[in-house]
Amino acid sequence: MPTKAEVDSLRTRVAGTADYEHIAGQLLVLQERAHADPQALSSRHNPRMLGSLESTPTASRIFSEHHDGRIAPSASDSAIVDSLQREAEAKSGTIRNLESKLAEQANIIRDLQQDLAMARSATSSASAKDPGAVQSLQAEVESQAQVIRDLQSKLSGAQHQLDDMAQTKLQLQEMMQMQAGEAQAAEDQLLRDIQQLQAQYNKSKEDNEQLLQQMEALMAEVDRLQQASGGLRSPKGASMEQLDMLKEMNKNLEERVGQLQAELDTILEKNMQLVMDLAQYQ
Repeated sequence: MPTKAEVDSLRTRVAGTADYEHIAGQLLVLQERAHADPQALSSRHNPRMLGSLESTPTASRIFSEHHDGRIAPSASDSAIVDSLQREAEAKSGTIRNLESKLAEQANIIRDLQQDLAMARSATSSASAKDPGAVQSLQAEVESQAQVIRDLQSKLSGAQHQLDDMAQTKLQLQEMMQMQAGEAQAAEDQLLRDIQQLQAQYNKSKEDNEQLLQQMEALMAEVDRLQQASGGLRSPKGASMEQLDMLKEMNKNLEERVGQLQAELDTILEKNMQLVMDLAQYQ
């Protein structure tokens, strides 16, 4: 049966895994930065890193993408290159350290599982000798088992988070491409709207000029008819039928002038709106 010292040792080893979330988070950040700045890990800048960088899957993939010549060497000066080399060495060392710690935590979990199996076996064999101690030990063992299950669940959750973040990155890239296409389409539509408004403004301007000419001609005709009707009111003038006909023509001309004036006001209002619309695009 395991002693109290052995149980305390198990607790200490389990507590040593509590920083795995911090370790996984740091590893994720460094991997994302390596993806965003793969030039910093290029063997063309730092040949000494060839062996060390290939020790991790992420760095190996980044290294292979650059080593086959798909990305040309940087044209930066020597100071920038040295800075990138130092940063790449620091990242590589940190990544290796974190991966080593994660591997250690996994080994600790496996050891705890083995110790748990041994403790259960010892508990089973000692159950007839000391029932009270066996129950206490069983509670301790179950507590350690729960800790192990929690750690495994958290490790699994961290892996899911890594997968989700990778998927989110792909989705963001697709959204950026879609937004670029939508922006170009909106710009093209804006240019078409401006051209259409300009054409409508030019047409309205021509209509205004024609209406003004028609109104001037009608006003001249009204003046002429009024003069003619005024001269025919004398007893020596035209007959009553002619006078009535002239009055009716005068009335019709005045109505037509009113209609043209209303149309002119409408067109002027539209012109003003078109000018305001065009001003928004300029």
